[in-house]
Amino acid sequence: MNIFDQAMKFEQKGMHYYQELARRAWEPSMKKIFHWLAAQEDQHFKLLRSMKKVSTVPPLRKVDFSPINRLLRSIGRSMVIAEITLSQISAYRTAIRMENQSEIFYRRRAQQAGRGPVRRALLEIAGEEARHGETIEYILASMEKRREKRGKGK
Repeated sequence: MNIFDQAMKFEQKGMHYYQELARRAWEPSMKKIFHWLAAQEDQHFKLLRSMKKVSTVPPLRKVDFSPINRLLRSIGRSMVIAEITLSQISAYRTAIRMENQSEIFYRRRAQQAGRGPVRRALLEIAGEEARHGETIEYILASMEKRREKRGKGK
């Protein structure tokens, strides 16, 4: 299996996982975040598919994280306690592992790609995967903090 096929499978898996998390999310901000993450994975898939077909790298787009950052700032204040279940926490930990594995995969493949546009594209995707992981880590930390407060009777 070549690098593009393997990478596209990663992206499809991530997209479907985030779509499922969005479907199961109870809080509207969480739904938006997971839909956004699914769309990001779909963009990675399309970029990789294009790179595979034409053996060139299309112009890279700069991802705007500002809408997600605004949602993340509001999550700690607005998260509904009913949303915080052990299965949700487990699902978000799985998402973090997926993002970490994707980041490692892309960084390794970038090293193998030598210099040039393919390397830059793979490193760009690796950086975005890292940011996705950080996003989920922030959400998880907020959830665990709320869960702890609930456990202490606050």
